[in-house]
Amino acid sequence: MTMNKPIASEIRDRLITELRRDLVGPHTPNEEISDRPSVQYLTGILYPAGKETEASEEDEHLGVGGDDAGDESENQVIFSQTMYPSAIGLSFAVDQNVSKLYVQVDYGIYKRSESSSGVTWKRQQITESIIIIVNKSSSVSLDHGARLEWSVQPYLHIITVTISLVNRNISPFGQQIDDDLCLFQPAIRVMAESGERPFSHRVPLGTIPDDPDLESYRLLYRDSYEFAVGHNCAVSWGDVVNENCGWLQTWIIPDYQLQMTTPNAMDGLEMSALADAPTPADITIRLQPLLDAYALWIDQQHAQISSLAPPLHPIAERHIVRCRQTLDRMRSGLRLLQSDQQIFEAFRFANRTMLLQRSYGTWAEEYRRIGSRRSSPTMAGTWRPFQIAFILLNLEGIAQPEVTDREIVDLLWFPTGGGKTEAYLGLTAFTIGLRRLRGEINGHRGDGGVTVIMRYTLRLLTTQQFQRAATLICACEYLRRRDTATWGTEPISIGLWVGAGATPNSIKGDDGAEEALKKLYSGKQLHEGNPVQMTSCPWCGEELGPRSYSIDTERERMIISCPRKECEFHSPKGRPDRSIPTLLIDEDIYHFCPTLLLATADKFARLPWKPQTMALFGKVERHCPKHGYLTSADEHPASHRTAKGEPPIPIRHCPPFLPPELIIQDELHLISGPLGTLTGLYETAIDVLCIRPGERGKAIRPKVIASTATIRRAHDQVRGLFARDVQLFPPSALNAQDSFFARSQPLDQQPGRSYVGVFAPGRSVKTALVRVYAILLQVGGELMADYGPDVADAYFTLVGYFNSLRELGGALRLVEDDIVQRMKLLSIQRKKKLREISAEDCELTSRIPSTRIPTILKQLELTGGTKGSLDVLLATNMISVGVDVPRLGLMVVNGQPKASAEYIQATSRVGRRLDAPGLVITVYNWSRPRDISHYERFLPYHEALYRHVEATSVTPFAPRARDRALHAVVIAMARLLKENWADNKSASRFDPDHPVAQRIWQQIQQRVDVVDPNNRSEVDEQIKLLIDWWVKMSDYHKSDLRYQPNPYQKSATTPVLIHPAEEERPGGSRPTLNSLREVEGQSQLFVRWEE
Repeated sequence: MTMNKPIASEIRDRLITELRRDLVGPHTPNEEISDRPSVQYLTGILYPAGKETEASEEDEHLGVGGDDAGDESENQVIFSQTMYPSAIGLSFAVDQNVSKLYVQVDYGIYKRSESSSGVTWKRQQITESIIIIVNKSSSVSLDHGARLEWSVQPYLHIITVTISLVNRNISPFGQQIDDDLCLFQPAIRVMAESGERPFSHRVPLGTIPDDPDLESYRLLYRDSYEFAVGHNCAVSWGDVVNENCGWLQTWIIPDYQLQMTTPNAMDGLEMSALADAPTPADITIRLQPLLDAYALWIDQQHAQISSLAPPLHPIAERHIVRCRQTLDRMRSGLRLLQSDQQIFEAFRFANRTMLLQRSYGTWAEEYRRIGSRRSSPTMAGTWRPFQIAFILLNLEGIAQPEVTDREIVDLLWFPTGGGKTEAYLGLTAFTIGLRRLRGEINGHRGDGGVTVIMRYTLRLLTTQQFQRAATLICACEYLRRRDTATWGTEPISIGLWVGAGATPNSIKGDDGAEEALKKLYSGKQLHEGNPVQMTSCPWCGEELGPRSYSIDTERERMIISCPRKECEFHSPKGRPDRSIPTLLIDEDIYHFCPTLLLATADKFARLPWKPQTMALFGKVERHCPKHGYLTSADEHPASHRTAKGEPPIPIRHCPPFLPPELIIQDELHLISGPLGTLTGLYETAIDVLCIRPGERGKAIRPKVIASTATIRRAHDQVRGLFARDVQLFPPSALNAQDSFFARSQPLDQQPGRSYVGVFAPGRSVKTALVRVYAILLQVGGELMADYGPDVADAYFTLVGYFNSLRELGGALRLVEDDIVQRMKLLSIQRKKKLREISAEDCELTSRIPSTRIPTILKQLELTGGTKGSLDVLLATNMISVGVDVPRLGLMVVNGQPKASAEYIQATSRVGRRLDAPGLVITVYNWSRPRDISHYERFLPYHEALYRHVEATSVTPFAPRARDRALHAVVIAMARLLKENWADNKSASRFDPDHPVAQRIWQQIQQRVDVVDPNNRSEVDEQIKLLIDWWVKMSDYHKSDLRYQPNPYQKSATTPVLIHPAEEERPGGSRPTLNSLREVEGQSQLFVRWEE
């Protein structure tokens, strides 16, 4: 390493500098270039007034074909007779006492000259200073056809001023762009007399009434200001004191460095010490200082309220009350550890398993990354204060199910990459341990069954988190195997419950796991239904190939064995009790009831279709030693024959398991819109199925926790989804930058992620993307060659983010051709070695087979330039959540995403390492008004990024949602609550007067009263009509009625209650969703040609 080797943040800043030089220029103040400057540079050009864009630029759209959820149409500027930009400007407000302002205008002109060596263009810098009188609108002529114009508008006690730099040259009609008449690299700087700060904060025009979030934002972001808005440019400012600043300046390629929010740290939170604590008092000694420090911080925050503006006092007081309530709940959790031995032991179990998870997970990841293995993992793990605080906060709600905390949804609101997953994995381990210790409750077994459900929205997120959660479950099972007297004889396992596109639903059959494995053994590729979902052992990191997966034909289940003989989960003879404790096939999940179930939210649409799903809620009634647990819907012989002379294996009746104790909803912000609405409706059934009777007959619901990094109006969303109240953790106090548990770091101590805006009016999006990708890729390769991967690798792989598949489809061809050609030109201009790039395997979208995703994620982890590494990855919103590849540091966003939450989540995929801060370049589309607005307000938008997160909508009992799915919810509850109504042949047994039917009606009514009381009468009427329809179908068809069609019968004559939504079926049955993403009905389009 040389003495002058830069750090990663300096590499990042050099990329920004090179990007500006290439897109705007100049390389030197008096440069001389061979290309026309309007060709050399992309943006920052003021053209002669009235110059129309060329057709080739106007009509060239990026993207072809494809379909995607993000492909919704959007308002765009009409292209007809669109002009090249001839002006930039800014608008701002000054106090009415301000009489004059000082304006400095800078721009460059290029003069053409010819010589024997060819045509060249020489730059001339022009700088002019003007004093404007702020009492009337006026203008002044500048050099080379430029003009400075300003308009003045008095309003109450302020004056609104707009200043513009305009190119007033006239270009001859019909000719190409005359570079002699253009102004390049324009800038306007506005100041007052020395020491004055005349520019006032632009107050928002209004707020939504009764919006508590906006009230809180007034307090939390009181130091974030907007002093000006740009016109065809962005604006920066400086010398800020209170609500005024001393200067303003236009900005062609703006950038903003976001402060990194990091969790705080404290001594004494080592997992090993908490796991080995001999007494509850030892736990208190370690955790009490955290609670005391938080209490002191709250007092300090409260003391500062008097220094705030009086209108903010009530808001601040409310915030402090929430902080104290949070502290009280944490103290209650700590007291429980002192008073209940089982809770204390479960807490130690959680710490021990999390220590193993952290240690073995790091050990395995290191082996996967470098290919060599240390002899054993280093046992080390420490809680971040917010993680252990969140666990203490929820102990009472989990351990004492009849307290009010049980009914609260605790929402872990923390920036991406902060460690939310470890917090709820710790709670998962505690819940599993406590249930095993307590055993049977009110006739329900606690030694097995689904204990925790984790729900996600995207398959990529689910499969990625599955690996981390699987390591925790391996740790739990590791401890159980060594102490079955304490933790039970039932294995602790994890299940992955996702669509058939990812994993097979069954063992047997043409689409089953057995046939899929045979194809994989023979070297064939599977595009869907691949049982090989784990590519490495979660315990030791050893590679898992198809041969690591096998079918136990006797037990009819799939076994996964680590091929490394020394591994705890190596099972040479396919013994389930020694294998990796994972269940990936739906049939296995129903029969062996995984302790932790990871599922996609839309998988719960299977409830009305698959009565065996009742096993997920503990409703089992028999146990087969070979085939696992059976429900009332399972047809199974009473015994199995054995070898000659031996008694048959009996199938024994068994008590049900307790239903799930804990539901974890990750990335809550994604459960919105149509998906959120249907999820909220199906949640009616899930909630009821999870209820168990408590003492004195009180219904015990599961504890629900959720997590997100971006949400607004959480109370409304949680009420719509779960019919519960919500509490955010950590609660805000007085400032968005400090919640005690996380603080924004000063940039001079910790560089943050940099955001850069590129806006090229008059140029096609294709041209802009080619120019941006090419310079970043070429310079990234140069920096890697000069300084090596330890500082430059983060900026070697470029992640391209697109709002739709249509746009991404066009970019794929650009990477293959246009970008490569541009890079060749850059290498010549820069006199540097050309970087060779590959477009192979560079897509991560919903159209990629599930089987390819693990490979792509593994390729992303490879150091740039090594075999198999990726130069470019083009992705849609599939990457915006859950993808955690620490080495990624460079992203280009094509157009402002429709939601700020999506923008935050997507761009947070890069720069997750503290020593390699990310770089995000947004290429704005000048034909979209929203993109223009975000560019012109670039600085204030990014300065208070989380403030701009939009509220989400969840309306589960809206009329269209009820029409689409209410019948499915009623049928699901009926089939899964009443044993002899479950089987497909039992559809006619439904009795509207039975207590179960009455309970279904009452549960829906109670939920509507909480979620949407205004629709109560309409819902009552619709349920009545549903029951009448079911009764009439039963009376007419009697025992011939079925719930659903037999998939092995092609005849459509059998009367059924429900049929797949994509099919047509006569006879009064109702189309029913197989996935909660199937929201819109299909329409057919017929084209008729007429002569």
